[in-house]
Amino acid sequence: MLAIELSTLLVLAGSSFITAAFAVGGLIWVSGRENMVAVPTGSTFAPGKIGDLFPQNESQRPSVQSADQAELEMLRNALAHTPTLIWQRGADGTLKWANAAYITLVKEIDPDAARAWPLPDIFSDFLPHDSKGTPAHRRASLQTPSNKRLWFEIDAHEIGDSLVCSATPIDAAIAAEEKMRSFMQTLTRTFAHLRTGLAIFDRDRRLIIFNPALMDLTELGGEWLSSRPSLTSFFDQLRAKNVLPEPKDYKSWRDRLAHIEEEAAEGQFDEMWSLPDGQVFRVCARPHPDGGLAFMIEDISDEMALTRRFRAELELGQSVINAMDEAVVVFSPTGTQLMANRAYTDMWGLEEDGAETDVAAPSILDANKLWTMHSLPAPLWGEIREFVGSTAQRSEWSDRGTLLDGTLLRARVVPLTGGATLVAFAHDDPTPVFSPKHLIESRVS
Repeated sequence: MLAIELSTLLVLAGSSFITAAFAVGGLIWVSGRENMVAVPTGSTFAPGKIGDLFPQNESQRPSVQSADQAELEMLRNALAHTPTLIWQRGADGTLKWANAAYITLVKEIDPDAARAWPLPDIFSDFLPHDSKGTPAHRRASLQTPSNKRLWFEIDAHEIGDSLVCSATPIDAAIAAEEKMRSFMQTLTRTFAHLRTGLAIFDRDRRLIIFNPALMDLTELGGEWLSSRPSLTSFFDQLRAKNVLPEPKDYKSWRDRLAHIEEEAAEGQFDEMWSLPDGQVFRVCARPHPDGGLAFMIEDISDEMALTRRFRAELELGQSVINAMDEAVVVFSPTGTQLMANRAYTDMWGLEEDGAETDVAAPSILDANKLWTMHSLPAPLWGEIREFVGSTAQRSEWSDRGTLLDGTLLRARVVPLTGGATLVAFAHDDPTPVFSPKHLIESRVS
């Protein structure tokens, strides 16, 4: 016959014999349909003989009163040690009972009142005695004589003509909320001075933080943004305000929105939005550790316009030097090749991008190597190299060189603004050329 511990009898409470079981001290009190028995913890009993726990002879039955007394003692100990304040209020509003935590707080707030009975109802302002259907989880705070504010969450239940109330201390939760509120206010004040529009969504994709720049850039109203719209509603409004590139159809738009949220959650969303009115927005998103998303919208219209103008000026400058007959190349103060015209690439056998098949000329050293490979030895090439890297006072000069095929070249070296240097090559003619001053001095000596 299988023997089981009586401590598992609670699992068998659905049997025809056992209705409840609880442990007090070293005994397990098992309640049947008509009586109750106490059995030592750890005892075993055959499952088929559970009904034998409950003797039919009245004289053999243990006292139910002793079981009730044991249960009452257990409940008293539990109520005495719980940090939650519990009290019972009668129909006339006076206290009928209170636990140790409630009495302790009354002593702290009003020691004299704690010596008399009934104790004062310190939460009467929050739970009027004539109120009906008092809502649970109502918050309340009390001020102690030491000016310490205590916070509680109150719950109340009507039992007959009495009201049983409980107040759970929530000081730690209130302090955390205050810190969070202060932190959010600091963030809001900081973000208010940013020119970049900021929209932060929580893990449920509800807008929780935005700054004034977002309203200025998107023309979305502050009242609507304060209503904590969803991410979908937010982008719907951007689309309605023409602050979003228009897709071909609505399905494409929905697919696009899902793509944005997916990439944003992975921290990979970074796009340029060209709007119908000519504005250009840079939009990027970053995920938060708690599952939230932060979208940043920046107006880069001026930056893009400046970039376009700069690119147009470069193209214009390239077109101008391409129209020149001379082979022209320009170097920066550090010797990096900045640009060269078509005549230069043709003369030295370079491609349009400034590179030969096996020789590149991105700097003055590489260019000098290229020149010497295609010409006869001459001081000209070293003098150009030294002139480009010189920081002394410079002036325009020219000299001659000869290619390997015997073609005469005239090189003109011109200092430019900002330390740049222009070198121009042309086929030589009978006219005399002027050497640099230091060359003339060295020849005279």
